[in-house]
Amino acid sequence: MEPFVIGFGLTQSAVLMYPLANIYCELRKHIEPIYGIPEFNGRVTNIGKSSPKQREFNRLISIIGENLKSLDNEKFKEFQKLKKEHMRVKTQKGYYYSTLGYENVKEHIITGVPLIEKDRNRYDFNNLFDWWVRKATNYYNTLKDNNKFRTILEDYRNGDIIDLIR
Repeated sequence: MEPFVIGFGLTQSAVLMYPLANIYCELRKHIEPIYGIPEFNGRVTNIGKSSPKQREFNRLISIIGENLKSLDNEKFKEFQKLKKEHMRVKTQKGYYYSTLGYENVKEHIITGVPLIEKDRNRYDFNNLFDWWVRKATNYYNTLKDNNKFRTILEDYRNGDIIDLIR
């Protein structure tokens, strides 16, 4: 979406790996009856939002940690060590920002210096919308011209798990 959004680089973060499916299901089976929330249909998190499994898994791990901390401090320390040493995977994600018509956004993010206004009108909603409509129209026309435009909805619900990942 340049010039509205600019890539700043990559970040690196550590996330917990999911356990095997049978362990994950067993964990949920024991924790949800106690910590399940009625408005989430008995689940520990709202699965209607994005990344439901990641959020649910993080909440399950958090519940285990909270209980270990209150019941057995030594087991809690072992659990923290296990998470730190064996359950982390490094991932990289893009880091993006928008100048929104300011001159020194990068410096502001890094050092906190005050923003200097430059061309704010260029970044208003109408200009952004016009830019996006042009891009979307060009993409649509390219798909149509290259005969890559899909008119049939693909349904993977009855297929193999490999089909779902495709």
